[in-house]
Amino acid sequence: MRFHRLVLRAIGPFPGQHEIDFDALSVSGLFLLNGPTGSGKSTLIDAIEFALYGARDEMKERMVSGHAAADVEPFVDLVFSNARGIFRVIRTPEYRRAKQRGSGTTKANATARLFRLAGEEQIGVPGAGEPVTANVAETGATVLELVQLTREQFTQTVVLPQGKFATFLTTAPEDRRKVLQDVFGTRIYELTQDRLREAAAQAGRTVGDQVQRVQSAAAHMWRCGLSDEPVTVTERTDLDDLALRAAALAEQATARHDEAAASLARARASADHAEEALRRAGGLAAALERRREALAGLAALDEEQEEIAGIMAVVARAEAAESVRPALAEHATAAAALATAAAALAQCVGQAAAGFPEDSATLTAGSGTAVEALRDRVVGDVARIEHALPAARELAGLVTRADATGEEIRALQGERGALTLRLEAIPAARQRLLGERSGLETVAAGRGSAAIELERAAQRLAAAQDLERTGAELARAQSNLATAATACHSAREVESAAHEAWVNALAGELAAELRDGLPCPVCGSAAHPLPATRTEDAPSRAEVQAARAAADGADEELTRCRAALVALETRVEGLRSRLEGRGAAAVAAEHAVALATLAEATRADARLKHVARELEAAAAQEKELAAAAADLDARTADRRVAVAALDSGIAAARAAVDTARGTFPSVGAALTHMRAQVALLDEVRAARGRHQEAVDRLASADRQLDQQCAHVGFAAADDARTAQLPAARLAALRTRVAAHTDARAAHSARLAEPEIAALTGAEEPRLAAHAEEASAARADLQRAAGAEGSARHVAGQCADALGSLTAEIAEFREATREAAPILHMAAVATGENTRNTTLASYVLLRRFDEVLAAANRRLGTMSDGRYELVRSEDREAGTRNRRQGLALEVRDHDIGRARSPHSLSGGETFYTSLALALGLADVVTDEAGGVELGTLFVDEGFGSLDQDVLGNVMGVLHSLTGDGRAVGIVSHVGELKSQIAEQVEVRRLPGGGSTLVVRA
Repeated sequence: MRFHRLVLRAIGPFPGQHEIDFDALSVSGLFLLNGPTGSGKSTLIDAIEFALYGARDEMKERMVSGHAAADVEPFVDLVFSNARGIFRVIRTPEYRRAKQRGSGTTKANATARLFRLAGEEQIGVPGAGEPVTANVAETGATVLELVQLTREQFTQTVVLPQGKFATFLTTAPEDRRKVLQDVFGTRIYELTQDRLREAAAQAGRTVGDQVQRVQSAAAHMWRCGLSDEPVTVTERTDLDDLALRAAALAEQATARHDEAAASLARARASADHAEEALRRAGGLAAALERRREALAGLAALDEEQEEIAGIMAVVARAEAAESVRPALAEHATAAAALATAAAALAQCVGQAAAGFPEDSATLTAGSGTAVEALRDRVVGDVARIEHALPAARELAGLVTRADATGEEIRALQGERGALTLRLEAIPAARQRLLGERSGLETVAAGRGSAAIELERAAQRLAAAQDLERTGAELARAQSNLATAATACHSAREVESAAHEAWVNALAGELAAELRDGLPCPVCGSAAHPLPATRTEDAPSRAEVQAARAAADGADEELTRCRAALVALETRVEGLRSRLEGRGAAAVAAEHAVALATLAEATRADARLKHVARELEAAAAQEKELAAAAADLDARTADRRVAVAALDSGIAAARAAVDTARGTFPSVGAALTHMRAQVALLDEVRAARGRHQEAVDRLASADRQLDQQCAHVGFAAADDARTAQLPAARLAALRTRVAAHTDARAAHSARLAEPEIAALTGAEEPRLAAHAEEASAARADLQRAAGAEGSARHVAGQCADALGSLTAEIAEFREATREAAPILHMAAVATGENTRNTTLASYVLLRRFDEVLAAANRRLGTMSDGRYELVRSEDREAGTRNRRQGLALEVRDHDIGRARSPHSLSGGETFYTSLALALGLADVVTDEAGGVELGTLFVDEGFGSLDQDVLGNVMGVLHSLTGDGRAVGIVSHVGELKSQIAEQVEVRRLPGGGSTLVVRA
């Protein structure tokens, strides 16, 4: 990460606005921030930290310049870059600004904005960049993601703060541990230890639970095996022996089942034999009954034989008549058709005679030639009238077109009148719109100020609503504080009473621990002539400690309630200052008025645009109406010329039509009449043809009927008609004959069956005896089946129980196998190892070793090879802490032994601390994923160094710039001013505060 540009205003001791171009300062790699002590050099570094991370609690009060005017907004604008791009972050701290109304100030909240720059050319351009976020929380989170360093890591790597690493060098190991834990974030390893400890406890519980499941499965197995032997399972039980004993129980149950199954098989064979004998006896009885029924049936059929023969003769004659039925039907149909055709012919001749009265005698005589001649004459008249049809149709069309054209002329004249009225109304409408526009422009002009006023009113309304909610919270907080104070007072009284009672009973408690011959812990005497006694109601030490813990908890709750009340009171005060004395009703009324004013201005602006469009539309409409009026005048003149031409054509067509229609009202009526006459004559022709066809059909039907009757043995057609039977009657007779025949065949077939044909009728079935034997065999089978089922159930239960026990044993072994590495890892991570070191401590020690290795590379240069930092497992001199493994010693190669960091001089302490800080920066950089640190600030006391050591330190700092890094040194040492050309000089102002001058 590299810094490019810093702009600040009204920050710390700087009341004005200042800009630092770090790119120009970093040309040679080193630059100097110098100025008198307390002038504000460190404030510039604080400003960079504030821009990236916001204000720390101790930074908030000194962040805003007390030398700037109240109406000046303080801010810090920082441009930085890394592998992800170039970014600008702008922050304003919380400050007091002048009220917009009235006198005094009000609180302005902190703000933050983040921008992404497109390239280096935008670095120095004010306001450049694409917005990323304008939310304080989102800006902090995004910057943290971009920088990839926490605030703590930033202050240990990018900024080496004044005096902090001298403290780190000489602090106690426990305090050094806390710093390293914060910097390297080793909390994850402590969480890992806790998780492993919990996993080990859970694994132990799992194994114990599995032992209980094996115990339950074994007890169930013994119950299923009907064993009275007790069984107990522990983690040390021989599971293989337990499995063998369970298998033996299962084998015994299986043997009992096999014996019961053999008994069941014997009983089933006996029952099957008895059932087979019963079945054969039943079959014999059934066969004897079927033989008797068949003989009786044949005797009854013999008695019906004569009747069946008569029925068969009637059926044969009816079947012969059925073959003649189609010819009979055709003859009847032909006779009916002839009668119908004769009637139709007479009707058609009568109608034609009525239509042609002068030719009625000819039509009645029925001569085909006369009818044809009359038809030819009528067809000629039809052709003559059809020739006049085009003239008639043209006449109708001409009249219709003339009428339509007249209507068009009248419609055009009406449209022309309407257009004239619309044209005359446009000037008045234009004047009305111009007047309305003038009034709307005045109202719409106040829209901007109305929007601003509405925003302010909305902010005040939100503050009023927040104040109302916070007031309710404040009341609850006051109530909670009173309750907590009462509870705290009561808890302290309980603690005081318990402690006093415990102290009073302490002598009795000590006396209770005395033993004859042992010295008293108070007086040392081995004789105890009159020991004190402890009262029964005296509290114990644990009860006193519990009362103290309860009182401490009540104190903490009281502190929390008091802090919450103070926070709410501060919030209420801030909200009231924002309202500037206004009440909720007044704020709501102001908001409603501002909202209405803006709404009115918005409506006026929208209406103004609409009026402009209406004026444009009126001008366009006037032009369009004038063009339409001219077009209507031209179209009216054309229609009048067309009407004159149509009148001439109508006169010529009317003369031709009158000639063709004769006495009829129209040519169409004449044509219709003549075509109807032709149709009458055509009907007469068709009726004559149908009559002749009917005569021929009847003659053919007579011949066909006579031939078929002779073929089947009927002397005449009437004989065949007499022999015919209705279909239902014939079907019934056929069914009667077929049933008789089928019954005889069925009875004969039954008697021919082998099992019946072999019978004589004298056989004895003995059904009752066989049924009794089968019943006894079934009872034996049922008893054997019950015994086998019971034995099978026991054997099945034993097999299932054995399977469950085997599975539980396997799961126990698996749980033990899985728990072993977890228990081992937990023991190692929590300190049960050869070094008695926890995982978190081990990781921290390795990181500290890396820091020391990186620090010693630079410390050797700064000290001309004299000093080396080493880690010690012992307690540091001057400390009473337990062994941490984080103790520091300084190995002095000049004297050949280690020294305490406290024994170093001021200058030695400075450059040793600087080397340690640079080493920690290197390791933290690697820890953060190789974050590139393009800019580094060293805020330390260079004034404590002599000339030679200063040269060594400067050499190390120059080496840091070899890879393009810029190093800023914060110091007031005069020697550095002559060595470093690029400088930022901080100067005090006569009236208070500071300013700065950049030399690049």
